Amino acid sequence: MERPINNVPLQSLYGQPQVKFRPDDFSAAIWTHGYDAIIETAVRCPCQGSSGAPHPDCQNCHGFGYFFINQFRTKALITGLNRNTENLQWSPELIGTAAITLRAEDRDLMAYFNRVTLEHEYAIFTEMILSRTMSDGRIAAFLTYAPIEIQAIWVYAGPDLPLQKLNPDQYEISEENPYCIRFEEGVLEPGKSFSVLYKHRVEYHIIDLPHEVRASAGRNKKSGAIERLEMPVQSIGRRTHLIDMRRPNYDGSGVIHNDDF
Repeated sequence: MERPINNVPLQSLYGQPQVKFRPDDFSAAIWTHGYDAIIETAVRCPCQGSSGAPHPDCQNCHGFGYFFINQFRTKALITGLNRNTENLQWSPELIGTAAITLRAEDRDLMAYFNRVTLEHEYAIFTEMILSRTMSDGRIAAFLTYAPIEIQAIWVYAGPDLPLQKLNPDQYEISEENPYCIRFEEGVLEPGKSFSVLYKHRVEYHIIDLPHEVRASAGRNKKSGAIERLEMPVQSIGRRTHLIDMRRPNYDGSGVIHNDDF
């Protein structure tokens, strides 16, 4: 049985000035000046079960706890939150954080933890990783980002020895899994640490929706009636490596896709 809802008295708008927004102008500005972006929907992986901890060998979420479905290409305005510090104190909490604005038509793409990847913008990243033996016997490791180009890999040889820089023909990016680096036989032992410097596409995860509810009122040009206008939606994204996430560490090099369209 539904509960009754009482209405409060209506507010008289007779003689009151109205501020009108033009959402089409906002959307046109986003489409004209925005970056090409691919947005994927984040879904909590059921591998966690009653424990609440993702399985490290799950090839759906890579041991991360979320899997990503349904890639959509659109335009997004990206504004770094630490960009303008002229009159504000620089904040380390805002490192790698940006405001991401989409058209009203794309509001379904804005949800917590969705992944936003800029197609034609790249960044340089470095990390130290331990090598491991895969199910096929190959020595490999998984990176935080899918590399566009491996610029260099160094291996630790000892405290009083220079680092050993590997030749490009001693490793490769896996064709099956773009996050995986595989090494030629005999190059690295399992559990050996190495440092990698690589180029990757800029990638964010949505961590907040400060304007989750954002609409205005406007007058229909034909009927003159007041109607609801959907406004562009804004979210806060943070670079993937700054989020408390597990690096893909499952056994095997395949990637399972769960897209539903």
